[in-house]
Amino acid sequence: GMVSIGQTFVILTGRGGLDLSVASVMASTAVMIAGLTQGKDELLFPVICICLTFGIFVGLVNGALVTKRGIQPFIATLGIMIIIQGLRFLYTRGAPKGTYPALLRFLGTGSGGPLPTSRISRAVATMIAGIVLEKTSYGRKVYDVGGNINTAALSGYNTDGILISIYAISGFMAALSGIFLAGWLGVSDNWIGKGYEVDSIAA
Repeated sequence: GMVSIGQTFVILTGRGGLDLSVASVMASTAVMIAGLTQGKDELLFPVICICLTFGIFVGLVNGALVTKRGIQPFIATLGIMIIIQGLRFLYTRGAPKGTYPALLRFLGTGSGGPLPTSRISRAVATMIAGIVLEKTSYGRKVYDVGGNINTAALSGYNTDGILISIYAISGFMAALSGIFLAGWLGVSDNWIGKGYEVDSIAA
């Protein structure tokens, strides 16, 4: 659900826009949390900030490749997916590494009253994304760029900046999804989120 929110922004850009790197970002985020926190709750918040920054950085790189280098989104994000996957396996040496803090497990499997925390978080994220797309000038620009990028450029929009920011949103949401998925599974795995790039596009 969460990773589909970021994917939605990318798909709205048109021109075959999609992000195939989201699953690699999710898995890398899960591995980073386990390796950097070593199960310590006090390290969870700063590590989450690192992971979210990592997701944004990946999105910025994707966006720059698509806009500044003119690479098709399918090829650009596929290449970044493979690079991230290679770096992840280099870091873990192909084996699970580290443990998750108890607080992360609560984010993934805990509950706030009758509802699981993961569903509450997804509902909040969906509501925020809906407001951004439907009620803000930025959301209007996303639709305009996706509808006709040339017209948007002639209207004075910084189309490259908008596209890059959209991929950054996708990277952020992929990292956030990886955090919650790691908390839900409770096991550090190099293949967490495998197949989510296709599932998020379909959703």
